[in-house]
Amino acid sequence: MIAALGRAHARAGDSGPALRALDQLEALRSETYVSPLDFAVLKLALGDRAAAFEWLDRAVEERVGRLIWMQVHPLYDPLRDDPRFPGLLRKLHFPRP
Repeated sequence: MIAALGRAHARAGDSGPALRALDQLEALRSETYVSPLDFAVLKLALGDRAAAFEWLDRAVEERVGRLIWMQVHPLYDPLRDDPRFPGLLRKLHFPRP
């Protein structure tokens, strides 16, 4: 929920609370598992595509189950025109469209 709320703030142009959400997620990582996808979607909402792809790569390495939606979920629409996106889909062994 922290990532979702942070993403909502970032999408609304309110980066302060979004960055605080990022800090909260980072602090939580020392106590419990936090999915790399939570970081990826928040970084993407903040406009940091490079960091979003780094976190997505971690999610692939960790075999995060929610990645099954990568090819169709609108959350990832901002990445579809990025040349790194097809490579990410290949890592996930998705069939080519």
